[in-house]
Amino acid sequence: MSDFTPRHLSPLGAAWRSRVWIGLASLGFLFWSLTAEAHVPAHVQVIAGGAGLGILFWRGPMALSMWRAANRGEVRQARVTGSRETAFSSNGLQLRCLTWRDARGATGESRPARPDRLPQTGRTIVVYVDPSSERGWWEEDLWP
Repeated sequence: MSDFTPRHLSPLGAAWRSRVWIGLASLGFLFWSLTAEAHVPAHVQVIAGGAGLGILFWRGPMALSMWRAANRGEVRQARVTGSRETAFSSNGLQLRCLTWRDARGATGESRPARPDRLPQTGRTIVVYVDPSSERGWWEEDLWP
């Protein structure tokens, strides 16, 4: 059973968990290459800038949703209803997404995780709900 005490998630924690830091690092490299005396070819700068902006636009909304849910969202208990297979694997293990139904009847799904990390069907978990998007986040997606 999970501890039901709400926890704080810093903006840096949300950036790390959602992989937004990759985009920030790319943009940091671009900024460094433009301001320093670093003789970086223009095509490398374009690639770094495009990759950084692309990742921020792709993962940024997820990071904001995670941060809002953890810091201003409603904390709910949910019952695990199962898991589904994803197209991703890690070290030879097929990753799965946990599925749940919370106390208000809303359903949700976790980010891909190793099957040995997921609780069994029927177990109770804690989810944090983003007040803006109503997207629920399993606490293990927010804090490892």
